[in-house]
Amino acid sequence: LWGRLFSAHVADSYVLPRLDAKQAVRVARALVACNLRHPHPNARAAAGQALFRFDHPGAEGFLVDALTEYGVRHAAARALESDALEDVVANLYAALRTLATPTARTALAERLFAERRAYWRLGRALADVWDADLHAEILALLRERRDPRAAGAYAYALRDVGRQKEPLADLS
Repeated sequence: LWGRLFSAHVADSYVLPRLDAKQAVRVARALVACNLRHPHPNARAAAGQALFRFDHPGAEGFLVDALTEYGVRHAAARALESDALEDVVANLYAALRTLATPTARTALAERLFAERRAYWRLGRALADVWDADLHAEILALLRERRDPRAAGAYAYALRDVGRQKEPLADLS
């Protein structure tokens, strides 16, 4: 069901662009729940794929809040529940990366200060939306807050994930 209704590759049944904001939030909420708790692995995988590609701007606020909530849960999770939470967090990062709106980009920048476990996912999302404006925004946040963990996460995102060849810091 998720694969047919929320795949742009199946144009005749693709419903995402036809949803209003309220419906988009309901669908995103259902995708997260299905990705986490559905008893059938194929249903969980299909919901995860749909969430990964979910790019409805009406659900942007929910996606940001869900990433915050499930990011905290994932950081505190034990091994048994960690895999399901890791999938949800990865799919939420991908959804925000795909949206690439100013709010989504700012939310990704803010995650530098909150992420405690999914550094690679954060780095991949930042690398995919990275440009000079986002770089300037992040550097301003780092100057203002002086958080060494966030600075380290950003350096990791630039160097190891984004394969940035330019200098990582301006020391002048």
